Amino acid sequence: MRIAVCGAGPAGACVAGALARRGHAVLLLDRRAQPASEAEGQSIQLSLSPRGLRALALAGLADAARARAIPLVGRAFHPRDGGVVLLKPGNPAWQNHSISRADLTRVVLDWALAHPGVEPRLGEACVDVQRNPCAVLLRGPGGAMRPETVDAVIGADGVASSVRTALIRAPGVDFAKKTAAWGYAELAVPPAPGGGHRYEAPAIHIWPRGRFFLVGFPARDGSYRCTLVAPRAAWTRPDSLERIFRETLPDVAPHLSLPLGDVVRAPLAPISIVRCGTWTDGERLALVGDAAHATAPFMGQGVNLALEDAAELVAAVDACGGDLPAAFARYSALRVPEGIACCDLSERAATALLRMPPPGQVPEETPLSLLNFRGHGYAEVARRFIPGWTPSVYANVAPPGASDALGIPEELLERTALEPDEALFAQGAPADALYVLESGTLRLRGPELGQVRLSGPAVVGEMGWFGTALRTADAVAESPCAVGRVSYDHLERYCREQPGPGMELVRALAALAMDRFKGRHHERAGYIALVAPPGERAALARWVAGARERLGAVALVADEETAPSLEAQGNVRLARWVRPLARGGAFQLEALAVGGALRGVVAPGGEALLPGSTWLAVRERGVPVALSLTEASAQLAGMVEAAP
Repeated sequence: MRIAVCGAGPAGACVAGALARRGHAVLLLDRRAQPASEAEGQSIQLSLSPRGLRALALAGLADAARARAIPLVGRAFHPRDGGVVLLKPGNPAWQNHSISRADLTRVVLDWALAHPGVEPRLGEACVDVQRNPCAVLLRGPGGAMRPETVDAVIGADGVASSVRTALIRAPGVDFAKKTAAWGYAELAVPPAPGGGHRYEAPAIHIWPRGRFFLVGFPARDGSYRCTLVAPRAAWTRPDSLERIFRETLPDVAPHLSLPLGDVVRAPLAPISIVRCGTWTDGERLALVGDAAHATAPFMGQGVNLALEDAAELVAAVDACGGDLPAAFARYSALRVPEGIACCDLSERAATALLRMPPPGQVPEETPLSLLNFRGHGYAEVARRFIPGWTPSVYANVAPPGASDALGIPEELLERTALEPDEALFAQGAPADALYVLESGTLRLRGPELGQVRLSGPAVVGEMGWFGTALRTADAVAESPCAVGRVSYDHLERYCREQPGPGMELVRALAALAMDRFKGRHHERAGYIALVAPPGERAALARWVAGARERLGAVALVADEETAPSLEAQGNVRLARWVRPLARGGAFQLEALAVGGALRGVVAPGGEALLPGSTWLAVRERGVPVALSLTEASAQLAGMVEAAP
């Protein structure tokens, strides 16, 4: 069979090489012409654990990876008052390895390309997948688009996977993608004078600082490659941040390759978390790696889970005698719980990195040791450490906000536990506190909110801080929940006594409340989508300017290529921008239509702007469509009236 593997990173290359060695013709695609290259001076270090090495060993690549890696003796914690606390596993054979992403990719990709059954198409990106007949739509380096017919497609194309976009169009596929409350900055500590690593122990070095943390891995050039993780809501006031980092990281701040002032003035990179309820359509498509389960990086599991996916997919193909639909179904059933469990465990692991490990902690009994060294499955560990855990995907999740990410001090939390079906608060009750949901799932139901599920870590009940005297929804535990209560009286006193961090906390709560308010307003009001080709955008902007008063009852949404001219020339503020239509925006509009949130489409330029599946979703739900501005003027009243 001819199989397209989209993505030539470690997992994609591993799958491609293994399938070629089983007699398949493999088309290996990647948008990057050189997937194993790095920008000068940059190196992303990965933590390669024994479970990742076991997956590589199945392809005979474990020794080649070790030869390019640095064995790590354990985890070295740097307390505020200086010194180092080194935690070593009880078994000396239990080792992680620090390896650059480029080196690991090079090892696996060279092995894959050595087989004549792999046809490399590096520099060609898969932008869409057609299922019947099966084909990948490719965009070459010059931007030209062309289809390529194949028998099956495996998506190893990362967080923004085009293959996953095609998969989740099918009805009944649960999918959730969110941005964590944390963000990160990549830093480097150059080698010490005379060469060699600045921090002695070849270990994962961790600087826990209560509100943020820094993690560093040794690289083969003598440097340490570090990741600073902090709450995005608190990443303000650069001068204050620079002072804090200089005071709390005295053994790091003076040695950074970039000036610290530049670091704190650049925005934090977002952390995307993806959960997908199935990794196959049961016929022609399958997902591996971040395309199926992008995790927060706090446990260093991403590359290990991805390599394990690759090995399990190939094992399923062998077990099913080469029957790809059967193999894909077997693989998905086995791996989906593991992927969701890894996402859930990793998202919760940030809290453990904010503080020094507790005295007497047994390293062998931590979730990380059970996963990395003792061979436990992710779902097994999640059931042990997360009360009431089940592998669930919540596609309609209220925005999250952990207590640590929002900067809620530990002393303000009054901790309690809820059993399933136990109420946290009831609609109409006094709003006198907010709640930090540390684990478990709450079901929220109210006349304005509808029903949503909120999975910890998250914050709920913050609206009362901004003047809502009574609760507007019921909150009931759907699974065992660990909850921290913060009374508004205590919160107010904290803000008076600690005005600096208090104001940062208030800003973070205000941002969370505004995000939720806007989400509810838009869902109630509905969207009118505005899309146009380049030659029609100025005319569309003039039409919007003339119809502003009548458009006031609805939220407007446009793609990133149309939106700037509408805001600049139409004098409106769009409620939402979606991606360019050819790069996923059309399917975002399709999702709004399927969800009942689209009240009209204005598309001067005709039906060629959007794919057939989007128009089908729009028309199946009776959404008014105007393909000219004359039609838009005639139908505008109906679109506005369609908004509830």
